[in-house]
Amino acid sequence: IATCCHHRCTWGSYVGQKWLKELKIGERKVLYSRQYSFKKKLIDIRLQFAQICRWASWATTVKSGKTKGAEAEEKRRLEVGRMCKRVLDRGRELYIDSLGDTC
Repeated sequence: IATCCHHRCTWGSYVGQKWLKELKIGERKVLYSRQYSFKKKLIDIRLQFAQICRWASWATTVKSGKTKGAEAEEKRRLEVGRMCKRVLDRGRELYIDSLGDTC
């Protein structure tokens, strides 16, 4: 598995689509202020996927000359980026497993 270039993934070429759909990546709950209740709102899964790919690039972005607040923000971004990479890689791994190979 090529576990690099996550930020270059496209929905059309990503082999883990089935797994992301099972996770309901394209659904989220939002609060509507008038009703003060949560309702599901469907978001195009391709837009959500593109965001995950953008966030994955945070795992490799490091800036120098930071204040303490900036260091904390960078640490959070690195963590989010690493999580996004793991999500994308897990979908790839499950796809290969479905073909009968093991990762």
